[in-house]
Amino acid sequence: CVSIQEKDFARCKKIVSGCGMVEIRGDLCNFTTAQTEELVNFHPNLLYTHRIAGSSLEKAYTQMTAAIKKGVKYVDVEIEAPVDYLEMIKSFARVNGCALIISYHNFEGTQSLEELQTIYDICRRKGADIVKIVTTAHSTADAARVMQLYKYTRKDNELVANNFMERGEE
Repeated sequence: CVSIQEKDFARCKKIVSGCGMVEIRGDLCNFTTAQTEELVNFHPNLLYTHRIAGSSLEKAYTQMTAAIKKGVKYVDVEIEAPVDYLEMIKSFARVNGCALIISYHNFEGTQSLEELQTIYDICRRKGADIVKIVTTAHSTADAARVMQLYKYTRKDNELVANNFMERGEE
């Protein structure tokens, strides 16, 4: 999956056309609702993310629901999102056949396996079809611990787990 943050709409559309699976970071691209809808129509395998921290709750909701209405395949809502916002997006996604990803990011480090499992469980209880957990690995042991989550899940397609890590860092 290629994550796109391109602010120029024409260039973004060109990048999207060459990718099999694409995440559009709506909060970073800052496109109009019409442009978001055009991108969804243009690509059949799109994931739309609009972080509230990089925008406003109102804009995130408007853009997410526009993408869902146009048939986006996945939407990604962060675990920290307000409960009422998450519930509205989850309900709208379900009615429109869109899969809900609830994501967790740790830009500082990697928790214990037990803590990661708890995060996974919280995301599932909140209604995630897919849980995305991304941590910062400071060692290969940290990276391996995150990968152990795949043994914990019921199905492989319920989890996307990954790490941020400096190349060659140990």
